Amino acid sequence: MINGKIIKVCGMREAPNIRDVESLQRVDMMGFIFYPKSPRYIYELPAYLPVHARRVGVFVNEDKDVITMYADRFGLEYIQLHGKESPEYCQSLRTSGLKIIKAFSVLPGISEMSSPDFDLIVFSCLKVNL
Repeated sequence: MINGKIIKVCGMREAPNIRDVESLQRVDMMGFIFYPKSPRYIYELPAYLPVHARRVGVFVNEDKDVITMYADRFGLEYIQLHGKESPEYCQSLRTSGLKIIKAFSVLPGISEMSSPDFDLIVFSCLKVNL
């Protein structure tokens, strides 16, 4: 954490990179992208996973069973959702013990933001390949 801000580094795949980033000691969270269309997609366990930084899985409109499978395999504490997941869907993941980070595009009319079913919110300014 720097100046009270949570620091999250995303797109982690390679064990040496994960280890180097974690050694910075100010990184609170590391994100692993489980979206097959992303060039940073990961599906196999790297040789090293962060010990101190919280592990975040990034998903887009994924089935709950797939999310829980990756959460178990990678020891994820947070799930970051970038799709059109409903508050009810988010709540169903929370009841399984996962914390939810919900990403929203910065557009007018975002009414879902006030839902109590999210632990953190990310604002995404551009539509990019995760």
